Amino acid sequence: MVIFLGDNIKNVFCPQPNPFFYGIYNEGDDSQGGDNMHDDRIVELYWQRSEAAIRYTDTKYGHYLMKLSYNILADWEDSKESVNDTYFSAWKSIPPHRPSVLLTYLCKITRQISIDAF
Repeated sequence: MVIFLGDNIKNVFCPQPNPFFYGIYNEGDDSQGGDNMHDDRIVELYWQRSEAAIRYTDTKYGHYLMKLSYNILADWEDSKESVNDTYFSAWKSIPPHRPSVLLTYLCKITRQISIDAF
């Protein structure tokens, strides 16, 4: 539930300001791909060991991964750490693997890291 009080916005269920509401976690630069970049191209960037792969992954799926992690941990800071660990784990594991559905692959990693942190 979100309460609007003039210029002040407060999410009642979150003890801290909700970063999803303010658009901190899903700001994409569509001129460089952003949300429009296809998963196979992102996976190809991982295979090329390009750091842009992590940036595009965060732009496209960061919001979803944060929400998944927050639903398990109920803490924004721990959720951010889990998502960062997800990116690191994906960076280490994708060259031997080539996931056909990137979101499913990332969600599996995020869920396991968040459960371990819980």
